Amino acid sequence: MASLKTTHHAERVLSTLQTLPSVGAEPRIASSWRRCLVEHKLDPARDGPPRTLTQAELKDFIQPMDGLIHLAMPEIETLYRLVRDGGYCVNFTDTNAVMIASRIPPADEALFRQWKLYTGSIFAEAIEGTNGVGTCLAEERPISVHRADHFREHWATMSCKVAPVFDHAGRLAGALNITSCRTELARPANDLALAVTVEAARRIEERIFRAHFGTAWIASLNGGGEDGGGQNVGGFNVGGFLAFDDDQKIIGASRAARLGLGLSDAAIQAGTRLSDVVVIDKGFERAAPETPIGMRRRDGTRLGHARISQPAAQRRSATTIRHRPARPPQDGQAALMRLAGGHAALARDVRRLIALADHDLPVLLHGETGTGKDLFARTLHAAGSRAGRPYVALNCAAMPESLIDSELFGYEAGAFTGARREGSKGLIVQADKGTLFLDEIGDMPLALQTRLLRVLENREVLPLGAGRPVPVDFRLISASHQDLAELTRDGRFRADLYYRLRGLQVDLPALRERTDKAALIDAVAREEAPEALISPAARAALLGYGWPGNIRQLRHVLRLAACTAEAGVIAADDLDLPALGHGGGTPSLAAAERTVIDDVLRSHAGRVPEAAGALGISRATLYRKLKRLRGITPGL
Repeated sequence: MASLKTTHHAERVLSTLQTLPSVGAEPRIASSWRRCLVEHKLDPARDGPPRTLTQAELKDFIQPMDGLIHLAMPEIETLYRLVRDGGYCVNFTDTNAVMIASRIPPADEALFRQWKLYTGSIFAEAIEGTNGVGTCLAEERPISVHRADHFREHWATMSCKVAPVFDHAGRLAGALNITSCRTELARPANDLALAVTVEAARRIEERIFRAHFGTAWIASLNGGGEDGGGQNVGGFNVGGFLAFDDDQKIIGASRAARLGLGLSDAAIQAGTRLSDVVVIDKGFERAAPETPIGMRRRDGTRLGHARISQPAAQRRSATTIRHRPARPPQDGQAALMRLAGGHAALARDVRRLIALADHDLPVLLHGETGTGKDLFARTLHAAGSRAGRPYVALNCAAMPESLIDSELFGYEAGAFTGARREGSKGLIVQADKGTLFLDEIGDMPLALQTRLLRVLENREVLPLGAGRPVPVDFRLISASHQDLAELTRDGRFRADLYYRLRGLQVDLPALRERTDKAALIDAVAREEAPEALISPAARAALLGYGWPGNIRQLRHVLRLAACTAEAGVIAADDLDLPALGHGGGTPSLAAAERTVIDDVLRSHAGRVPEAAGALGISRATLYRKLKRLRGITPGL
């Protein structure tokens, strides 16, 4: 251990090495101080900021946590709204104490960034000593580390409240932290802040649990105590969750339920029956959703009440009968499936979209320019329950930054020089009860991202110059050719907005990547060149081209070719296919033709007459082509 400076704070920490109790330190804090001195060999007087990961390093930590962050963000946002006025920032960390998501109050942002309390900073106890995040993860219990409780004097102005987060199997998954650097906050005022943080962590655990066991029955148990069925953790009663199948065999339990009911991994894997652990009042299968149901242990000890939810499929069925609006038009769903074509991954995403058509889950479309994001968004709107309502679109990349604000949020009459006399409703208000499509949202300026986030949080818009907000109700579809996750990691896009937009992400494949490219080309040809036939050579060229402009480019090429085709037959020379710049010129038509011929020959087991018939040419023509193409390999 490095030589220790003799400050008053350092003396207090060093006193834990003696048998005498540390001056003014709680037992848990003193125990952590001893770990830092003896096991980690840290210096309490060391100055300087924490280690902060580079963007490249941070990417490796965030990627494995992407799904968990997505589940946690709604609760992080709710917690942030509750504590931000107290000067608290909110951080979510992984099990290595790396901050992977942060929300910082604007009024204190400069100070938090000066102290490096943001995404990418590392607060492991073995590195930073006793601190909220690191000590919570080390002990796997909620903790309050208030000012001088910190091991390092450097952090003695901070007050941290942290709760661990466990996954569906009871394993440590991360930690939820709130930290304030305001000196006027006294310790008693922070007790409530810790309770709020613990509750937010419990809700995150519930989201994780329900996401994993969506097809099972789930019992939400009361918080701890003698009759709660949960677990007492750090002075807090934490409820637990049990998942069981239709045969009432337990298939999952949260950490609190495992500890509170004595369930082990082995017992769960062995298919322990629910009745071997608890007894639930009869008739819970027929009870209304979330109705409190009596529960007791096998020995008769009451566990209070549980709320039991049905499997997701049964909940959807019940909702269909009682609450759901009319199903979206079947032709809208069919149109979505036609867009998916025979591409398996896209068809799978479309089926998920159809299942969620009546829900206002935001959709994020990702794909290269020309892959049909706008058409997909319009078709999705037409397939949902808002089909008869407005569809409003804005291309964030095509509009000057100075105009996006007024166009998106609207303005009152006289709000600025040049404003319309009657004002403007703004696109968000125009989309009320309908769908708002924000294309190329990755190009939205950061300041406007903040305003959009507020709209999504509060479901209300404050036009420029207006005195009161306007409530709005819309479904949001966003699109970008950029990778928003990467922009988020680089700090060019707000992480909290990204996870608001990414309710369900659909990746639209490039035309060159589509497994149904041949069928898609035929379908587009029927729309753009219905009176023309495509020669085999032209078809080979179309199949072999790289299509940097994707479906949009394909439409333009076929539309032009139909106009120049002689005798109604599109030849290879009619195709305007610019050089792609990676092979020294225009793609080799001969190589593309060879690819098609090879595929057809293979599909007909090398039988030339049948292959010629499939290609629409004579045997003699096919033999001549094979002779001419001999030695040419596909792709050259």
